[in-house]
Amino acid sequence: MCHSVWKSTNSGSNWSQIKPSTGGAGAPPFTHYDIAIMPISGRPSRVFVTAPDGVFSGLGDGGWTLIHSLPHGDSTSSLAAVSHVLFLAYKESNGNTTIAKSYDFGSSWTGQSQPCASTTPFPCADVGTFGVDPVHPNRIFVGGGGLLVYSLDDGNWHNSCEPGANCVHPDIRSIAFCPTNSQRNYLGTDGGIYRADYSGSGPMNWLDKNQNLPGCLMGGLSIGPDDHITMGNQDNGTQLGWATRPPPPWSMICGGDGGSKPQIDQNNSNEFYFTALSYGAHVCDGLPCGSAGYVKKVVNGVWSNITPPEACGESQGYFAALFAAPANWQRVVMGFQNVYRSVNSGGQPVRIGGGPSGIDPGRVVVAVYEAPSNTNVIYALTSSASHLSFGGQRVFVTTNANSVNPPPAWTDVTYAPLPDGLQAVVVDPSDSQTTYLATASGVYKTSNTGSTWSKLNPPANVIYRDVAIDPVNHLHIFAASHAGVFASTDGGATWPGMPAGIPAGMAVTSLSLNATSRHLAAATYGRGAYILDLGEVRQAEAGVLTGCYIQADPNASGGYRVDGISSPGDNVAFNNFTQTTQITIRYASPYTGTFGLYVNGTRVASIPITATGPYPQGWTIFTEKIINVTIPANATVKFQYDTGDVGINLDYVIIAR
Repeated sequence: MCHSVWKSTNSGSNWSQIKPSTGGAGAPPFTHYDIAIMPISGRPSRVFVTAPDGVFSGLGDGGWTLIHSLPHGDSTSSLAAVSHVLFLAYKESNGNTTIAKSYDFGSSWTGQSQPCASTTPFPCADVGTFGVDPVHPNRIFVGGGGLLVYSLDDGNWHNSCEPGANCVHPDIRSIAFCPTNSQRNYLGTDGGIYRADYSGSGPMNWLDKNQNLPGCLMGGLSIGPDDHITMGNQDNGTQLGWATRPPPPWSMICGGDGGSKPQIDQNNSNEFYFTALSYGAHVCDGLPCGSAGYVKKVVNGVWSNITPPEACGESQGYFAALFAAPANWQRVVMGFQNVYRSVNSGGQPVRIGGGPSGIDPGRVVVAVYEAPSNTNVIYALTSSASHLSFGGQRVFVTTNANSVNPPPAWTDVTYAPLPDGLQAVVVDPSDSQTTYLATASGVYKTSNTGSTWSKLNPPANVIYRDVAIDPVNHLHIFAASHAGVFASTDGGATWPGMPAGIPAGMAVTSLSLNATSRHLAAATYGRGAYILDLGEVRQAEAGVLTGCYIQADPNASGGYRVDGISSPGDNVAFNNFTQTTQITIRYASPYTGTFGLYVNGTRVASIPITATGPYPQGWTIFTEKIINVTIPANATVKFQYDTGDVGINLDYVIIAR
């Protein structure tokens, strides 16, 4: 269905299919490359589409006539309709490009083949973008995955990097002609926007119009405690910027294609990890920085190579998979064919199981994630080389990553109903058995380390790219999609949208939540980065304790909670409390009753407590409770078990701002 042609007659409110996809027996469905509409006075407009099986003409009513059999249909072809003339650009099987024209709606064609060469004037390039000037139809432009090539007289060809012209960033995605200035043209490229005002002689001189925007096709980002952001850009490298100084003074760290998952130190923005695009090469091929397969560490502006020596010669995806533990930046996990982990900032990496053929023979690791509460648990997504553009195909997990003898074992947990197109994996910060997957067809969750999976219910028919979990409250989940960001406050049961600030329908490719600043950052594919202040802060769990202590608890946030508030006089006190009018506590108790809240020595509230489960299970079943109370700045706040109260296990306190 996604490969077919659809029509709307009411500005997109309703759609009807007017041309289904085609394909041979057992063959995948054909996509449709391009569409052109030719208005005809007094008659219905003609509609033209291109696909691997040819060029078709119709009236938009579902009837189609083949008007051109493309000789090399597997290569993209493009259309333009100007002044009742139909233009067609396509690649021939020998790599040459043909520009064909029809003056009779496709009944007959004339055209010229342009020999393809690695040098000027007509370099080999995709026919992904095609434009004909509507005022000057002898000005023809062809672009795609390489340079722009164009003719100003329908015969002599130029390219955008020839002598006498400013070079345009390769990978041409769109061309536009100014309706108020017939000499002005615009290009949209992976490197941004360019403009040319043709003087009437010589090649066109293209001007970079990006100002402070160094590239906006963000594949991933990571936000530090002071809002420094490291980001990976398609074709525009890895860059570091400071979001609180508009416009962000982005600085290039490494050119080429920036990795999709840079990792900044959550407590120190001067340190981060990043990767670069491989272009199908093996790990350690090429030269440093933008070369294939290297994983880099940057400390105070100086970068070094931390690629595991044992990984040299392995294959990888577009980027090496990369993960740094939010609470301990020294723990870094990298994925190629195998998974490697370092516990000292990239030094002395150790292979986690696997072997010469990798953890999934014939596939490469495209994403990794270590469980914050249990370092024995690591997830990995794998993909075949032919499938990289669509995401991962399989999910693997090890639950004994710290084992030496026997070595760590990887288990394939790709069970139904998991779909194809796995984009990201994220483990609950307080529960290593609970994990979320962002996929091309939804968000999935396991509560038993992958033994079973269930599909959650954010908006359907949307591609999801990433998931972030609030370390303060693991029930607060954020999902990045090609339709914006959605959030759940109940562990994935409901998903309201978060549209404020991000343009409607924008593709969000990556999320990063900094626990210190409580800022959530979102990377978009085309409109830069956005930051949301979550508006709450967790008070430290320890504080100043009387009659109780901190105890490990796998059911508590971060794996620890306050214990022993079970007898009269037991309390937990916090000094220098932040001014607020609302707090939220997370507690567990097998009893129903009240619990005392003190501010500066005075009991100001008896907090209603509802049993979270029967005795004794209720001590380990946590829930949240909102308390409206006025607390001045720098106060001492105490939660105390007085006579007549009931006991609780206190996990944390959230201060609303």
